[in-house]
Amino acid sequence: APAAPSLYVVGCGVLGRATCRLWREAHPGARIIGETASTASHAELERLGATPATRAARGTPAKCANVLFCAPPSAYGDEEYAAEVTEAARTCWDGSGAFLMASSGGVFAEDAGGVVDEAGATLDTPRARKLLGAERAALAAGGAVVRLAGLYTRDRGAHGYWYKQGEVRAAGDGSLLNFLHYDDAAAFAVYGLAKRLRGVSGASPALAVTDRGGSGGVSTTGSSSSSG
Repeated sequence: APAAPSLYVVGCGVLGRATCRLWREAHPGARIIGETASTASHAELERLGATPATRAARGTPAKCANVLFCAPPSAYGDEEYAAEVTEAARTCWDGSGAFLMASSGGVFAEDAGGVVDEAGATLDTPRARKLLGAERAALAAGGAVVRLAGLYTRDRGAHGYWYKQGEVRAAGDGSLLNFLHYDDAAAFAVYGLAKRLRGVSGASPALAVTDRGGSGGVSTTGSSSSSG
């Protein structure tokens, strides 16, 4: 029987660990490597059946067929982030499977409740330029990009802000706040890697973005699509 497809997760935080768990469930015999900046979460990675690694020791484990890059942009300078994506593709990916970068729906310029898709206009802010530069690096390396919006778990996410506001009224068009659970984002990552998606895809319950006081909320007035 052919070997189970291997997975290398760069920046193995909440999303990365959820992806490791789902990958292990789908591919029990697969080699999974979870790379982090420190060793703080390595015991948890081992419990998930992944081999922990650090960025400083990269190159020690063999390359994998599939790579998920989900390291946060905040950890890198403006030019460093794109270079890190390029380096991850070069040093972690053997090219036989898929390379997927987790980006953000926050790059979209729409903020008035309109429906957007992957071709929607993007912002020209320092953070958006950093993300878009990294997206271009992923595409240039032969990989794909998924833009995620409104990520949350029970204890993490912008919903904590809204819980404290008491009653939250819908916008005039009836739209509501919507968020994407990390487990659902991980499921899309597993799907995207398995299907070897190309180009830029959106993964969100909706990509109709409405600014609610900078909370990062997403309205439910539109649906995301996949360009793969």
